[in-house]
Amino acid sequence: MKKLILLLALFSVQSAFAQFGYYHDQKVNKEKYFISLGYGLGTARWYSDLTSSAIYDANGAVITSGDLKFKARNQTQQYDLNVMFPIENIRYGLGLSFETFYLDKLELQQAINNTSQQNLLFDESFRFDKLYGQIEYIFWPESKSMFSLSANMHAGYFSFTGVQRINFFGNDAIARSLFMSVSPLADIRVYPHCYIFAQPMFEYKNFKSQALDAPGIIKHNIITYSIIAGIRIDVSKE
Repeated sequence: MKKLILLLALFSVQSAFAQFGYYHDQKVNKEKYFISLGYGLGTARWYSDLTSSAIYDANGAVITSGDLKFKARNQTQQYDLNVMFPIENIRYGLGLSFETFYLDKLELQQAINNTSQQNLLFDESFRFDKLYGQIEYIFWPESKSMFSLSANMHAGYFSFTGVQRINFFGNDAIARSLFMSVSPLADIRVYPHCYIFAQPMFEYKNFKSQALDAPGIIKHNIITYSIIAGIRIDVSKE
């Protein structure tokens, strides 16, 4: 019986080492080509200026007008799809992201129509469609570990969809709408060629456009804190 137990123990240890070797005898980090799909939640802060323009309610009536400054805070959710390829210790790639915003009020920096009212109810939702290029610096590029860590940066432009109060953004066709983000990215292999990842992200957006109320100008500076999680598929060959 003792010999049988010893044989089973040796077999278990051998199997464990074989499994360990199976998961570690893989390509090094810098050789991986990724397709990634992620879902994220976040919080956005707005710092905006409307010059010689107006804010409208849902029925098109003017709530307040003039030179307006306001702040806002809202929740966001987004879907992200991107591809990456390595050159030396850095990955390069392209991506698409669809980010939905839900606004419920604006905090004006001055009173509305000479009253003490500072908060303006503003029920609005819309989506930013983002196209970006990205680079990713790989820490420990020669490692074959199941876990890896990288530093990622996005930069690109965005358009908007689904806005009810169009004067909130003005003329999209001539708008300047750029964004940039930085983030650490951690992933762990759960199956050969399949990884799950987490990516806490800081993002800055800058929007400037001609208002529909000429000669008004609309400016939005948006700072977003979010975390994206999802899967990465290594499409390279062994």
